[in-house]
Amino acid sequence: MEKTTIAINYNEDDGDSDDSSDEDESGLLTEIEKLEATLQTNPYLYDIHVALIAALKKSGNLEKLRRQREQMSSLFPLTEVLWLDWIRDEMNLSVSDVEKDAVVVLFERAVKDYLSVELWLEYAQFSIGRMGSSGENDICRCREVFERAIVAGGLHVSKGSVLWEAYREFEKAILMTLQPLDSDVTAEREQAISRQCNRILNIFKRQLSVPLLEMEKTYEEFEDWGSVEKRDPNVKFVYNKAHAKLKKITPFEEALFRAEPSTESVYRNYINFEMQEGEPTRIQCLYERAIVDNCLSSLMWEEYVNYLEVQLKISDVILPVYERAVRNCPWSVKLWQGYLRALERYNESSDKVKEVTETALAAGFSSADEFRELWLTYLDFLRRQINWNQDHDEVLELLRRTFEKAHKHLIDGFGLDGDFNCLILQYWARIEAKYCKNMEKAREIWNDILHLGHMQKAQMWLEYSNLEKAFGNAKHVRKLFARAMQSTSDWPESIAEAWLNFERDEGTLEQWEVALSKIKSRMKIIQEKRLQAVEQNATEEEAEKLKKTETVRQNVDGYAKCLGSRSLKRVAMKRKFEDLNEQTAKPNFTTDRDGFKIPRMPNQDRGVHKPSQRKLETSSKGSFEKQKAFIEQDSFRDERSVFLSNLSFDVDESMIKEFFSEVAQVKEIRLVRDYKGRSKGFCYVEFTEWDVVQKALEKDRATIAGRPVFVSKCEDKSKRTKKFKYSLSEEKSKLFIKGLPFSATQNDVVEAFKSFGELKEVRLVTYRNGHSKGYAFVEYKDEVSATIAVEKTNGMVLDGHAISVAISNPSQRKMQEKATNIDKPSLGGAQIRGRSRTQLTLLPRVIVKTQSTANDSAKEKSEKAMSNDDFRNMLLSE
Repeated sequence: MEKTTIAINYNEDDGDSDDSSDEDESGLLTEIEKLEATLQTNPYLYDIHVALIAALKKSGNLEKLRRQREQMSSLFPLTEVLWLDWIRDEMNLSVSDVEKDAVVVLFERAVKDYLSVELWLEYAQFSIGRMGSSGENDICRCREVFERAIVAGGLHVSKGSVLWEAYREFEKAILMTLQPLDSDVTAEREQAISRQCNRILNIFKRQLSVPLLEMEKTYEEFEDWGSVEKRDPNVKFVYNKAHAKLKKITPFEEALFRAEPSTESVYRNYINFEMQEGEPTRIQCLYERAIVDNCLSSLMWEEYVNYLEVQLKISDVILPVYERAVRNCPWSVKLWQGYLRALERYNESSDKVKEVTETALAAGFSSADEFRELWLTYLDFLRRQINWNQDHDEVLELLRRTFEKAHKHLIDGFGLDGDFNCLILQYWARIEAKYCKNMEKAREIWNDILHLGHMQKAQMWLEYSNLEKAFGNAKHVRKLFARAMQSTSDWPESIAEAWLNFERDEGTLEQWEVALSKIKSRMKIIQEKRLQAVEQNATEEEAEKLKKTETVRQNVDGYAKCLGSRSLKRVAMKRKFEDLNEQTAKPNFTTDRDGFKIPRMPNQDRGVHKPSQRKLETSSKGSFEKQKAFIEQDSFRDERSVFLSNLSFDVDESMIKEFFSEVAQVKEIRLVRDYKGRSKGFCYVEFTEWDVVQKALEKDRATIAGRPVFVSKCEDKSKRTKKFKYSLSEEKSKLFIKGLPFSATQNDVVEAFKSFGELKEVRLVTYRNGHSKGYAFVEYKDEVSATIAVEKTNGMVLDGHAISVAISNPSQRKMQEKATNIDKPSLGGAQIRGRSRTQLTLLPRVIVKTQSTANDSAKEKSEKAMSNDDFRNMLLSE
């Protein structure tokens, strides 16, 4: 019956169009089938859900339409438009009380997704429409809906007045029903009228205390209504206070009105202002408004829930917000972690926490780190549920099974990289050792960790030894250190130092000497292996250099052969200067087709750059000084050193020392400089201790003098792998801007792009002298802001320059062959030039053409480069 009713609404065409209607219906059914098939493959396609709902509504299939709407609502929060469309369809079909109760359920679900003044107004009007013979009960139900609407949206500066006015009109209508039809008025009726008037006046007072747009008209209406209350000074006072507040926030409201769909930065400025005012209810309402326009911003949700947890600390408010947050941004592991901790904080059941964890695991995070962080949060919850002073066997067994499940999940999904440092297994081992007093189980777990590719890592052995020292015994500690010395290859010095410190604290003199003897024996073997590795690497590097030299020589030979010019080949192979002098002493003429000699070109002698003897001596002397300054590789110093690159040229040793002041004491800083004493942008930092290098590496990409610095291990140059410090793939949250005016500063770039979202980093590329190169990189906190910035700023004119803005997508760097030092012709094509700037030739084109023809003729006669004697014989023969 219901299906037929909807179908009739969409089939009121004339009889002449039956054939056309059949074709449209057939095409519509085909479209529905395609959309359903797409959703079966991937049910998380939001736009496909919307398209399918529209198609089903057009087809009039009510049952399918309801199922599809329910399915979409279970996966996504619905927008105001989708909810109103759904609810109005059901309202048109609701007749019985049961059907109307179902509409009320839909309203209750709708108002939980987002703040919507329109939805609350529709809900209130529907409640008024349901008023019947129940009398006072129906009135109370309507008032309850209005009060909830006022709490939710009554502080909305631009739309809240609609709710207040609807509430007042509802109460005025009730007042009209209380007015007597004749002059006979009972005392009971007068009391009812008085109570109703007071209720309306109270609504006026409450509204006038809230800064809302067009509140002046509300105050005028209040003065016109009632003759006593308008003289109440309290009403005037609260109105003036609210009106003054409205003037303060009007610029923010205007900025929101002018802003494009992504208004995150505008809202954030507005919220910061309200936080200074210190009104929690207004801040909460403002966050709700921001969420409506930025529902996919996980950062905005995180800020919202953090504010609620710090300021309100009310479970009935915080938990629903978390639930909405993870539905809008299921990819944010931070929101899921916060949700789990909030459930624990407010004493929700273990089954609820488990349910939320399983839902989060099914959300499909993009990396193993996110899955691992979620598992650790759930394991923390289970561990805190155990009361170790009571019977806890069942809960402990659940915790152990969860440890195994988490480890297996990460290994199956991501391999050994799923939990590369075995944080979950280390956590498990600590639980067994500390709480369960089960060192055998802890040692078993640590043996599994070491056999998962960590046997040669000193840091893992140190973690194991710390656990053994804390909860084991000295015997196992000594065995562990002995195994570690035999197995560790990356940092055995740290193991040796830890072993000796242990014996110094716990052992006897004999035990300390035994440990020292074993350490010396092992370090001797390790040093021999390191020396062999250095020699082998040096041999391989030398062989590689010889191979490259031979390749360059062969390339030069082939190129010189193709050109047919001995002088070019002599320059490219860098022959001795005596040969060059001999060449210039012998005139080298070319001939035209008739055999006449063509004079040498002007400046042709300059085509080959001949350095002066003084310059050669200076170059040789500088090379000798560089060789003298060469520092021999010391592997022991490298173990406690780090390498810094991408330094600003203005950074000196004191700034670097201050940079690492939080890590440890710096022993030496070797800032690499050029022959003029200027910094080259990289340096070596040596610490006094071995075990602080890892802490120093954690400062990678921190900034010194406003520039990110790359901190890496200090390695032998032959072992060092070259890698580009920035990403080579598409960076959706980073923009590449070119065409900037050279006078633009970093602050100018920030000012131009900060209005589209929160900036993470802005980098203006400059020359060594600090002058801009005309392009920059701008990185936002989220991809949405970057996309909007591209749309709004690409082609924008900045200080008379039209800039080009695009998503950063660096091209893949390919290995390029080293260019040989082969002379290239200048722009005119007449003279041969070296590695200098391209210049125009002043030689007439006729001579250029003649010379080119003569050279071509000579090339046809001989495929190989000729010597001077061959060239002389050729001329004499002609």
